[in-house]
Amino acid sequence: MAHGSSEERRVQRLGTSSLIVTLPKKWVKRVGLKPGDTVIVELKDHYLIIRPKNFEDEISTFELSVDNIPEDTLLKIIKCLYFINYKKIVVDLNQLKATTVNKLILALRDLPGTEHEIRDNKIIIYIENIETHEKIIKLLSRLIENLTLILSSVEEYLDKGVKKELVIDTRNLLDESLKAYNDITRAILQDSSIIQENNEIIKRLLYELISKDLWTLTKIALRTIETLHSIKIDLPQDEAAMIINNIIQILLKIKKYILEGSGLDNTTALLDRIREASKKLSEKSPYIYSKAETFTEILSNIIEHLQCLEAIRLI
Repeated sequence: MAHGSSEERRVQRLGTSSLIVTLPKKWVKRVGLKPGDTVIVELKDHYLIIRPKNFEDEISTFELSVDNIPEDTLLKIIKCLYFINYKKIVVDLNQLKATTVNKLILALRDLPGTEHEIRDNKIIIYIENIETHEKIIKLLSRLIENLTLILSSVEEYLDKGVKKELVIDTRNLLDESLKAYNDITRAILQDSSIIQENNEIIKRLLYELISKDLWTLTKIALRTIETLHSIKIDLPQDEAAMIINNIIQILLKIKKYILEGSGLDNTTALLDRIREASKKLSEKSPYIYSKAETFTEILSNIIEHLQCLEAIRLI
């Protein structure tokens, strides 16, 4: 149910004389209502206005004046406000071009848990709360699954030297991975309960670094796929297959560690195999060699972050 919209709801009987109607689920989630909370019911002519008690005092609102703010800067400011736990952002549209407003609305699609309405020549952005630790783990796992799917597609593409069409929706995978990465960042920055726990702060920062690295790898993998498909690069099959297979094995180990807290064994040997295979491509295929080197470096960073998490857990 979007802001400013309406819908029909059936009135039901409760007991012998009372009538009830359920509250819209999205609205309940947005304002954070729980069983036992109090709402204010205000009668206005033939209408009822329902609001959580003290809601206007509790909601974190930022009213943004856009005078003399460049378009790119405006989008960055709104993204920062989204990440640092504001629940409502109000932007005055009087000074904005229509193209800027359209870009802003498009940018909101990459920020999970947002809804917006345009009213009185203002755009009002509503931001839902987000779960933290369990959500981060699930999203990291999803990032790895997306990346593994992309690499498996390349592996299939190279199988037996047959250059068939790539059957993969790169746009949707990229969008989904970006949203997962943004959700992880937001979950980390919004969890005020970790402030007193130094080890927990470090853990969340490491999760942020890992998610950023996975997002970077996803972008590199998709660009590589598109390049392979568009210019039909001929690759030494054995070395390319070795690189992709070992990268996938490392990703599966990383995923297992994130979900279960174990499984990082043998990653150094796998990284060495990738480096060895990529060196053989340095002259035959400099493009793939450079991508493999970048992948190896970023995977090494991720493993180091996970080893730091392991050390924190033992403290």
